[in-house]
Amino acid sequence: MGNVTRSTSDSPHRPEARDDLRSTMHYDGATITGEHGSWTSFHDWLGAEGQEEVAALSAPLVPNMVRVVVVRHGFGQHNRFKQLGSIVSRDAELTEVGRRQARAAGAALQGWLARSAELVVVSPFTRTLQTCQWLLGSMIQQLPSLVQPLCAEHSLHRSKLMQGDRGSTADELRAVPELGTFDFTPLDEYCETKGVEAKRGARHGRWWHHAPHSFETAGSFRRRAVEFKKFLGGLEERNVLVVSHGGLLS
Repeated sequence: MGNVTRSTSDSPHRPEARDDLRSTMHYDGATITGEHGSWTSFHDWLGAEGQEEVAALSAPLVPNMVRVVVVRHGFGQHNRFKQLGSIVSRDAELTEVGRRQARAAGAALQGWLARSAELVVVSPFTRTLQTCQWLLGSMIQQLPSLVQPLCAEHSLHRSKLMQGDRGSTADELRAVPELGTFDFTPLDEYCETKGVEAKRGARHGRWWHHAPHSFETAGSFRRRAVEFKKFLGGLEERNVLVVSHGGLLS
């Protein structure tokens, strides 16, 4: 992937990142890129079913159960032009619409985050890490987080072309100042555990392989999803935020 550079035009830690929810609901994004449709769908969901789901978070927890609140990443560069943007957007960043979606989700979840959340589990892709930052705002300094490759998007063979589902190594992510709030040590450990390091050289550190091979199969991806569910079930924390991807969540 070479050197990784990230935009620094806006910071999730600035006060305006927590602006009023209603003010984030008026974005006239471009129709041709798909951003307008994504924003409209998100706006409609958050104003209807989303309110019901947020209200349900105040219900008492069932004994010996873990409450997992799952958030899909915001609109990314790879989502533009009906996913064709993925061809030229390896480990894609969020667009402005994606950042606004993350902020709005954070505003909706603010009560639960402040009152109950104990842990944030986030996929190592840049778009999920950025979503986590924009969603949490200044709260990211208070809530412990865990970068977990098990909840990453699939890396099927089509990702050879659709580069949005090819990631960045731990060393590349550490070189991005805006991501300095995250500990990427689990990525190094994951590569050793999954045998990614069995073939070093150009493949060194490529956690998104999830194995000595370069791509996942549909079967291995399903098994990884099951492994992630078991991981969640074994946590000591009982209120967990997961920031992940559409493929895994489906």
